[in-house]
Amino acid sequence: MEQNLIQQLIDVVTKTAPELWRIGRTQVLAINIQDFIIGVIFLVVVIFTINLIKKLRDKDDLNRTFNHNTEKYEYTNKEKDCIYVEEIGVLKAIGWIVNGILSIFIMCNFVSIIMRLFNPDYYALKVLLDLIQ
Repeated sequence: MEQNLIQQLIDVVTKTAPELWRIGRTQVLAINIQDFIIGVIFLVVVIFTINLIKKLRDKDDLNRTFNHNTEKYEYTNKEKDCIYVEEIGVLKAIGWIVNGILSIFIMCNFVSIIMRLFNPDYYALKVLLDLIQ
């Protein structure tokens, strides 16, 4: 029923206002391109953050040695220019939280892009109906 109604609306719009229909489909394409660019930018940020976390871990490993007498790690570089373990832990936690949020956004973003690519008529109709409201 709903699919039939949507098809009737598409037929009416394409016959009565082909220019309006073309504008709606172009808008769907523009939204897809915009979402793709945003997704790629966020993917670059995720990759950069993962590399930053890895470098922080490597820097943390360089600054500590395992003391067999106390069975604990001891930090050999106590100078002010090094990052202490508490700061590294906070930075890594923030990095993983940001990565998680951006990864979820990237997945949802690419799913919506794929949906609009496979059914552009529905989303063009949606864009046109949003203009009317």
